[in-house]
Amino acid sequence: MTSETMFIFFMSMLLMWIKPGPAQLLKIATTLDKGLPYGIAFSLGGALMCSVFFVAAALGYKVLSDIFNYTGFFLQIFGAVYLTYISIKGFIKFYKSRNGSGAEPIRRRKTDKGRNVVSCFIIGILAVLSSPFWVFYFIGILPILIPLEGMTINSYFIGAFLVFLSGVIVDWPMLTLISQLQKTFMAGALKRYVNVSVSAVFLIIAGFLFYSAFFAQDFSFNIFKVL
Repeated sequence: MTSETMFIFFMSMLLMWIKPGPAQLLKIATTLDKGLPYGIAFSLGGALMCSVFFVAAALGYKVLSDIFNYTGFFLQIFGAVYLTYISIKGFIKFYKSRNGSGAEPIRRRKTDKGRNVVSCFIIGILAVLSSPFWVFYFIGILPILIPLEGMTINSYFIGAFLVFLSGVIVDWPMLTLISQLQKTFMAGALKRYVNVSVSAVFLIIAGFLFYSAFFAQDFSFNIFKVL
């Protein structure tokens, strides 16, 4: 990669991370619901998966299309079911809190916290892996921006690092700001209503994943056939 190519690629990745979408909403909702460490874990999982996507696209678009075609449906169904579960759990928690029976424990065990952080990391990976937007970028847009044929091993590592770095640069300040705003302004009843709103966002994203799994598969297949 030349310096000019790296700059163009890096700027395009920054724009992709900034763009709104289901994964971005889920990332923000996770931070609001659970806290900053969980949102960062989600972000790291997504950045790692995007780095893998870059290497797969550089090796050949068929590799990436096969990954999505063989796993996309099942991952989308899994993600939709999981999000529906935690949405219902959030609604139940909100209902109990309104009736005074949903008092949260004062302290979480460290093992539970560590397990939840790992689960958010995995969900971040699944969110990117099941997203047709990222697949379309690496297959349809990236080859137009930079030449992928004949890339060296060093170029693979540099490109994967730039993908990961762009995600960190965009996500971490944003999630930190969201976390600070939550601590400053969201307490008591307001926090409960924000949490139930987060559950509603989870449910909307679950609906998107269900729709994408059952009704948008032909669209993604057509993209791969055309390219």
